[in-house]
Amino acid sequence: MNIQDLDWHDSQLLSVFINRKNPGLIDDIVFEINFTEDDTKQIVFKNVYWSSFEMNFGVIGEDSILYFKKSYDDPNILRIKEKWKGLINDVDLISYTIQLNSTASCIRVISKSVEIKDIL
Repeated sequence: MNIQDLDWHDSQLLSVFINRKNPGLIDDIVFEINFTEDDTKQIVFKNVYWSSFEMNFGVIGEDSILYFKKSYDDPNILRIKEKWKGLINDVDLISYTIQLNSTASCIRVISKSVEIKDIL
């Protein structure tokens, strides 16, 4: 399944987990998202190089997703590669943006890949 094929609009963000149990080898960010009543998935961003969480809290209610965007030409990718001073120039990075409705929060992740897992 392609991540862009998921119905992101109005899906519910349930949780976010940052996995750094083995830094440098395992740098993953896991989102649990309820896409429909019967379809909750884990979205695992693998080999994360950068993330930004502009999260607003205090709103009583579900945090639904306004939109999801995948990009290969996000200016943050170039900025991250410049910080690494040539060490990751050959690494293909992808930018992902999740904009939330109810809190106007914005989550950005730059990683090498993404994995989609069904939650049973």
